[in-house]
Amino acid sequence: MAAVPLAGRLIVPLAGGLIVLFLAVLLTDQSALAQQRGRSDQQGAPVNLLDFGKRSDDSQPADNQTTARPLSGDAGKIVPAPVPAAAPLSSPATPASDMPAGQRSDLPATSLQKRAVSKVSLASVGLKKAATLAPVLNSLIWSESEAEQALALISSTPAVGSSVSLQQLAAEIISIAAVPPRNAGALAEELVAARLDWLARAGQSDSLSQIVRLLPDDDRWAEWKRWQLEYDLIRRADDSACQDAEKNAQRSLDNFWHQAGIICALLAGDRNKARFSADILKASGAEDDNFFQLVDRLLGQSPSAGLSVDLTSLDPVDLILMDAAHEQISLAAFEQMPSSMIEAAAGFRYLAPDAALKTSVMMLERGLQKQGGTEQVWRSLLSAPMPAEAALATLDGLESAGLSARRHDQLASALLWVSLATRSEADTDMLIKTAIRTEVRSGRAGLLLPLYASLVRQRLAATDGAGLSDEIRADFALVLGLDSADQPLPQGLETETRRADDLRHLFDAAHGAGWQPEQLDNLDAWPLLPVLTALGSAAADRDWTAGIDPDARQGKDIPPAYHRLAPRIVLAIEQTAASGNVAETGLLAAMAVQPYDLGWIAPVDSARIVAALKQVGLDNFAEMLADEVIISFLLRRHFTAMVG
Repeated sequence: MAAVPLAGRLIVPLAGGLIVLFLAVLLTDQSALAQQRGRSDQQGAPVNLLDFGKRSDDSQPADNQTTARPLSGDAGKIVPAPVPAAAPLSSPATPASDMPAGQRSDLPATSLQKRAVSKVSLASVGLKKAATLAPVLNSLIWSESEAEQALALISSTPAVGSSVSLQQLAAEIISIAAVPPRNAGALAEELVAARLDWLARAGQSDSLSQIVRLLPDDDRWAEWKRWQLEYDLIRRADDSACQDAEKNAQRSLDNFWHQAGIICALLAGDRNKARFSADILKASGAEDDNFFQLVDRLLGQSPSAGLSVDLTSLDPVDLILMDAAHEQISLAAFEQMPSSMIEAAAGFRYLAPDAALKTSVMMLERGLQKQGGTEQVWRSLLSAPMPAEAALATLDGLESAGLSARRHDQLASALLWVSLATRSEADTDMLIKTAIRTEVRSGRAGLLLPLYASLVRQRLAATDGAGLSDEIRADFALVLGLDSADQPLPQGLETETRRADDLRHLFDAAHGAGWQPEQLDNLDAWPLLPVLTALGSAAADRDWTAGIDPDARQGKDIPPAYHRLAPRIVLAIEQTAASGNVAETGLLAAMAVQPYDLGWIAPVDSARIVAALKQVGLDNFAEMLADEVIISFLLRRHFTAMVG
């Protein structure tokens, strides 16, 4: 299967028919084992072992709500998060209303059951959920498309890019249960595979899991079924995982399922069974040094010295065992996790700080975690992994030139922010200003704006703005105004009241009010006029010819350099929007925009995308995208030299 997120395990025949029979008997009766453990699927959702709290991405499908179980050595209790030298990280609870679509526990996961797949077209399998941001995102979004066109769009749409709102829109379009496109019969499997692959690349683990559960049990989807078991084990949904392990171990010689059976024995606290099964598997010729080392550690059969695992060959099963053995999962180890498991990362309790930092910013970038959750993870570090000066030096000279693919590594942004949050020296304000400028050049400033706004508020609360230069006051006022235009500026920024008022009026115009030329003058934001017009904003009636000064300046600086979106794609977007095709319009918009930082796209092109989204009834997404464009444009205009 193309782009399968997990490598297949080597199938090694067991030594003789008797051993096969013995293993089959040995790994049966997991349902009885579940009764012995005294737990059932009705006891609640999986426990988040990284203590992230009930984030927007922690919900589980209704048929997968199980209780966390300790591994061997912790039998009979749930072990609280330890406090090692590098303290475990956490994030706050997120209300259900803030949860991304398809992940809220109060919405139905799906109306289809696996046994009913044969009664419907395979191509229609997906998540059945109530309309969230737009009623037009319903089961008919593909009904007017050709299957070949749908397949090409799904395969070509970037999984990650500059716009969180377009990523969320693409995720809804691709994951929803819908009437298949025309002539989908011959391409049904390819369409489903393309959707699974996109969700995997986008890190949409929870939606991916719910769809995988609906797939038939046949060889075409075998690798995804393995992925599902690993996902369940990471999320501690072990009732479901162990049932699958039992079923497959009885009919397969594949080492993977027998390894899963050993893990299930450990989950049940049956050390003797786990030890005996591991010995039989090793004797059969299985070669997986990482796995057997970790099992020995859990069974108390290895020396107390550190493990010698091969970090380049770790897989999710090994990481599950490392976490259970209280072995810290380093960044090098965690980077072996496929992107399809990003949401499941909350199930790991022993992530190293840098691994947890990178995971959190990756989730933020994909719209899988809110700013508040990300900030709490970052603030949980009581000391910075590196000084602010060193963190800035690692980013010195990095320029994305407005291209999403050229952004610097996500971990660099997290390390820089943490170093500033834990700093109190007098030059911290200057370093914050420099950091924001650096992030603008690297193309991630819009994403990180709420986090830097929090840093600014922290500094103003500590200093009341004493000693700030006029330039830094203007920078801080812009950051706070872009983040929360409806909130008054805090003490210390009283001199920037007009700037805050201008920003508030600009965002009002983006949400239905009339635009005012004075605000566009003051903010040097006239290039955004097409975007405001696309949103339906209009200026009050006035005589534009009155009072013209022939000597008035024509512009504040040289016209800025922009990326222009591909004309053929923009024309295709407008054509599909005119025909009312919601799915194709949404995916084409993501295809056109995501490769470029929003502040580097010509506003006239952004306006055409916004207008097309509104035309097909995606008004909320159009406004969200417009807000992102305005923020990115003004950050670039203010913090960089925009020259042609």
